[in-house]
Amino acid sequence: MSGNSESTKPKRSREEAGIEEEPCVLKRSARDGRGNLRDRLSAAFKNIFWQVGVRHRLKPLCAKPKLAKLLHSNPNIWLLEEFITENQMERLEKVIPSWDNFQASFSEDVTGLAVFDEHRTSKFHSFSKSQTPIVRDIESKAANATGLFHFQVEPPQVVKYEPGEKHGLHHDAGAIVEEEGGITIKLPPSDLPLRVATVFLYLNDMPPGEGKTVFPELNLSVTPKRRSALVFANITEDGSPDPRTVHEARPPSSQRKVGMNLWLTDREHREN
Repeated sequence: MSGNSESTKPKRSREEAGIEEEPCVLKRSARDGRGNLRDRLSAAFKNIFWQVGVRHRLKPLCAKPKLAKLLHSNPNIWLLEEFITENQMERLEKVIPSWDNFQASFSEDVTGLAVFDEHRTSKFHSFSKSQTPIVRDIESKAANATGLFHFQVEPPQVVKYEPGEKHGLHHDAGAIVEEEGGITIKLPPSDLPLRVATVFLYLNDMPPGEGKTVFPELNLSVTPKRRSALVFANITEDGSPDPRTVHEARPPSSQRKVGMNLWLTDREHREN
């Protein structure tokens, strides 16, 4: 994965860009009003992540329903297989820089300050918003998969884990605070975006048991499968962080693990 060989000019039609039929694209409702957080979330978002039973199912909205698997209900956690096509995967690999250009990952404490320690030992590379056509395409797919909008997708981040590297227990909406009787999630300051949902795209296959994404509160673990995406909400219906979706990236032991973080927030992220 090296060399930014894809043009940074995204103004091409989908046919000109060689984009194939989307294997799983979800339809979104019209943009909601600007009331409280719950009111700003689309009906599709609420159905995907909060509805229970037959009516909540995401599958009828997919071009290939069998590729959308509900791994856990309440909270709803989805695995979307073939989230991107092979063509899209190859285009993405061409714009990921060499591993030497990746930076050390970090966590954030309750004040929002960066913390470099053994809790998170991976390395990452951040794209700018819609940096290339394929990056923008994947951002749009993440928006579709969550019932949200492209402008709500943060600039994507590719993360790599060498054997032995990990990301310990964490929550995508805020810092974990251990208290008597359990844990709570401290949200970032109100002037910063709140990550309401996560799409984690696996960029390579891993041997069974290696590099798993683990949700200990749900007794759920997922082994990475190339081109599939793990999709879940970080908040509950009342807009507070959902402590049940704390998770960790277990270390691989025999080979490198690579993925892409796509976080969707309650704010607008502009293209450069």
